[in-house]
Amino acid sequence: MYNSGDYAVVSGSGVCRVDFVGRLSISGADPDKEYYTLRPVDDNCVIHIPSEISDERMRPIITKEQAIALIKSIPNVTIGRKKDNRRLARYKEILADGNPDALLNVVIEIYQLNADSLAKGKPIGKMIEASIFRDAEFLFNSEISKAIGCEQSEIPKVIQHILSTAALEGNG
Repeated sequence: MYNSGDYAVVSGSGVCRVDFVGRLSISGADPDKEYYTLRPVDDNCVIHIPSEISDERMRPIITKEQAIALIKSIPNVTIGRKKDNRRLARYKEILADGNPDALLNVVIEIYQLNADSLAKGKPIGKMIEASIFRDAEFLFNSEISKAIGCEQSEIPKVIQHILSTAALEGNG
């Protein structure tokens, strides 16, 4: 059960703030059902999800500890660098699901594929990959920022700080 003011990840919409929990008096809403009224952090739209199906469409954001552990795992992420016909469909499924581990893998994979292409003197990925990269990075950063308690624009510096601190601790 979520309360007003809580944040949750909504499939296909990313991190949303719960604005209201209760019955709705709007057209199309069942007056006997409770709904979550949600607002995505990056948009002014409003989403209404019946509370009875919320477990299928919503999940709590990860904890600060999980976010830090996920960031610390970045150097150990292994990706498949082979381009295949199913890759773009897989990326789109991951964007819809919003799992932060999978989003991180998409960001790293596309980044590395592009770096490999540039190193070979080839053009970087398609425009659709650039769009997927931006969307995956945004979804990842928005959840991590809420979990850690910082602004989304600060995430690159936070990641750099956590990784450099972890490297020092590992060498210490």
